Amino acid sequence: MQKILSKIGAGFIGAVMTGATLLAPAMAADLSDYPAPFVTDGTTDMLMVVGAAASPADVVGAINVAVRLGAEPGEEIAVSGDSVTVTGGEDKEIALDTALNDTTAWGNALDDGDLAGFLDTKVEVNDTDYDIKEELSFTGDAIIVSGFDDEDYGSDIVLETSNEGAVIYKYVFDDPIPHAEITSDEPLEINFMGTDLEITSIDEDDITLSMATEYYLVNGESVTVSGKTVVLDGVGETSVRVKVDGTTGTVGEDHTETINGIKVELEKGDIFYVDEVSQRSATLNIGEETTKSYNEGDGIVPLGEPEDGDDAKWVWEFGDDGANNLTYIAALYNVQADDADEEVIALGESLVSPNNYFSVELASATTEAYADYTISFDEVDFKVGGGELDDVPAMILKSSLEEGFTVAGADAAEVYMIWNDSVDTTLYTYYKDKDGDYFNGSTLANINVSTDTLVDLVNEDTTINVWVDVNATNSTNNVRLENKALSTDDINLAIGYNTAGKPTHLGVTAEEAAAADLKYNAKNIGTYDEDFRTVYGVIVKEPENNADQDEVELSIPEEQVKVNVIIKGPGTTTSTTTGATVKSVIPIKDNIARLDTDAEVESAKGSKNMIIIGGPAVNRLTAAVLGLSYPTYGVDSTVPENAAMVKLVENAFGGGKIAYVVAGWEAANTGAACSVLQQYDDYSALTGTGVKVSGTATPYEVTALE
Repeated sequence: MQKILSKIGAGFIGAVMTGATLLAPAMAADLSDYPAPFVTDGTTDMLMVVGAAASPADVVGAINVAVRLGAEPGEEIAVSGDSVTVTGGEDKEIALDTALNDTTAWGNALDDGDLAGFLDTKVEVNDTDYDIKEELSFTGDAIIVSGFDDEDYGSDIVLETSNEGAVIYKYVFDDPIPHAEITSDEPLEINFMGTDLEITSIDEDDITLSMATEYYLVNGESVTVSGKTVVLDGVGETSVRVKVDGTTGTVGEDHTETINGIKVELEKGDIFYVDEVSQRSATLNIGEETTKSYNEGDGIVPLGEPEDGDDAKWVWEFGDDGANNLTYIAALYNVQADDADEEVIALGESLVSPNNYFSVELASATTEAYADYTISFDEVDFKVGGGELDDVPAMILKSSLEEGFTVAGADAAEVYMIWNDSVDTTLYTYYKDKDGDYFNGSTLANINVSTDTLVDLVNEDTTINVWVDVNATNSTNNVRLENKALSTDDINLAIGYNTAGKPTHLGVTAEEAAAADLKYNAKNIGTYDEDFRTVYGVIVKEPENNADQDEVELSIPEEQVKVNVIIKGPGTTTSTTTGATVKSVIPIKDNIARLDTDAEVESAKGSKNMIIIGGPAVNRLTAAVLGLSYPTYGVDSTVPENAAMVKLVENAFGGGKIAYVVAGWEAANTGAACSVLQQYDDYSALTGTGVKVSGTATPYEVTALE
């Protein structure tokens, strides 16, 4: 995949790390002091240098190192509760009933400037470079909802995708590529959502991929493909003999043959023919299929999806500019989930792409602090203001807070409201304070229209006004709870009266729930079985059960409930700190990443500590710091064979600064060494002035460098 990326722009990794918190350098001569001396207290003294000729894997490795450095804590500050730090990703507080493409969320597509590890580089086709970038975007069908949207959600908060295609990953060609330029001889090679693709043909409707794996085999050598043993059994000047589980066939140049169910392709020029039979070799493309075509809307099989688009979560889409030029290749999230029985994303869950390349997480609600309120009907009997109420029907408001109400500005523990259903009636409000004393509240005459009673339900930043609506024909007798912060978040209670016209129950019939007993805006919710959550976040508890008892129970949050939504790319990291103190975040403003060919690198020698990624075959600085000529390959490179090294070089270019050389025998080995630096606190053997990194997956083996 050497064609995936051409030269990476000098600011690429630096842009990835903008806004990170870094630990600044203190002079050190031992690997165990890492991440010093590169970063300390938010001040950088370093350059990270990648070879202009390096593999894309070296760039990925550098990103991994940079992201971890960016997550290093700086100065301690005091906090309360849990604190989540997201580095190289996006996190926002999103209100309920908000689509992810809203201007308060992510109205514009996310790219490499938002998500660490997303690409912004070049690809090469037929000796021409084309600018590309990766993007993630949403439609209005990706929306955060609760019971206000669907009764079955109750008070749960979920992310719906109410239509297919609500989440869109795009591999965008800023420079459109003519379809005719992409052929089997000049394929387009890309890394698509973390998976390598070799595209041999594409248009506005379909795509053809190379499905075979390339193998270089010496005469007599074998590989296992799809459970079958494939042997290069003979090499001629223009053809080869291949044996598959004992079945022999011949493949000529520029031909593909099926041998015992396995397809073998031999491209022209891929035979190495010499007189010595044992030294003859060939490069073969081998697989159950050598190419495979897919239509737009098919499942993306290379990402692990079934081919049938009806069964796939991610399907193909292709962009065309109308002039037979490729503008993008997209993966659409092909899931319609708009009720509780489908694949909605619940609070604490994530929508995760194939390869875990990106994710959208509903991490948590912004508040879990609620106060409980009840509204009920009963006769009251107490003395107040020199008078006495004796078995008078009233609407009674109570709270779990010591003082959960205000009445005409005065704090109150309980509230009692008395009126009748006559035209031009008078509303009397009384309240009890936290000490148990009763007071006259407000007296409002002529409440034959919607009237603010001057009674408020108050929990910290949340205030809900109580309004009473009465008219002469009793057709609009109700109590309205009006949210001051969100005018479209009203809860309406239908009021029933006794023969004397006093409020005594909910709805038309006492102790019998009806749909219209409770309304959320215009929605009848009086017979809902489960809790119901409003857009603001108020929870109406078991509406039907409570209405059967002529009660309303509410859980009112101390502020508007929003959702902490975190979007991660392949290089995003998060950390959670609970209580007491956290480390402050200090944005990095300077460019800390360079290519080995940049003029700034030469001027930084001796004045900056350096992390140099890649061996002396691909990085000029590596060669220079190791005292080798550029390029130097193989055993002469001093890089351990089939492994990698992290080597500390003191006074690397003079000036008392140090350099870390992070270099592997192959690109994958370099990536392993970068992972060790990224996870340095898991490797106690990272010590001394040099270590060898072995293995193909974490945890890697780290030993002293010989």
